[in-house]
Amino acid sequence: MRFETKAIHCGRGVDASTGAVSMPLHTSTTFERGVNGSFPSGFEYTRDGNPTRNAFEAAMATLEGGEDGIAFASGMAAIAAVFESHPSAGRIVLPDDMYFGIRSLIEETDIGSRFDFAPVDMRDLDALRAAVTSKRTGRRQTR
Repeated sequence: MRFETKAIHCGRGVDASTGAVSMPLHTSTTFERGVNGSFPSGFEYTRDGNPTRNAFEAAMATLEGGEDGIAFASGMAAIAAVFESHPSAGRIVLPDDMYFGIRSLIEETDIGSRFDFAPVDMRDLDALRAAVTSKRTGRRQTR
């Protein structure tokens, strides 16, 4: 299937209750409970998931050739999740002109003490190769 066809169809389906072929924006903050207190629709609170976000994540996973996708409210939330899910004590090579918020996250939280961050001028391929292949220094390198 061509990319354009995937882009039109992935993450979409016909809404069973309305027949809509385009995903509506579900703005509900909470979803109906069953008489036993369960959530029969599979959704509890919008911050945990909702049909709109699920469709977006499915579409992005398909378009990127992945098995699953996760959407974040901001780039910083995504960056923090990547750092938090990465095994500690590893080396992470970053561009030396990284967003200030990332630098602050590294310098002002425990994330900075758990990894060997190596900022590199990404235009300098020799410096990039060296950063990737060099041994852990045991200290933070964020400046």
